[in-house]
Amino acid sequence: MHGISEVLEFSNRVVNMSMSFGNIIVCTKNQCSVYNIMQQNWSSPFVFDVKDSVMMIVQGHKYFAMIDASLNFNIYSYDGKLISSPKYQGLRVEFLNKRHISISSDVLAIIDPTNSKIVRIFDIMSGKPSPNFIEHTTEI
Repeated sequence: MHGISEVLEFSNRVVNMSMSFGNIIVCTKNQCSVYNIMQQNWSSPFVFDVKDSVMMIVQGHKYFAMIDASLNFNIYSYDGKLISSPKYQGLRVEFLNKRHISISSDVLAIIDPTNSKIVRIFDIMSGKPSPNFIEHTTEI
């Protein structure tokens, strides 16, 4: 935006990255680095360890979701703090893609991969599913 360029170097190979909502998330096999674009402080990102290679990153305004190769589904804040790990009986994260997940400031919505007419809602802070879900008459 301002004609400034910066080279970001990582000690391991980058396996996934995402840029949205004023943040760049770069994941190597063992770590994630979160850069705030607005602060333009490229030398000191928030860095946190991950257990396995990150397969998917979905960003929201305040939080982002990650699914790794071990099928862990976690919600993080942009300062690298683990917020929650949403779960419900029958959730098959291996069938999710970026079009199935949406994140707002307080809830996570997932199109149920086993029934694409159902949207499941989760509280971001606790990771617990809402007892109510949204069911459409046609596939989403």
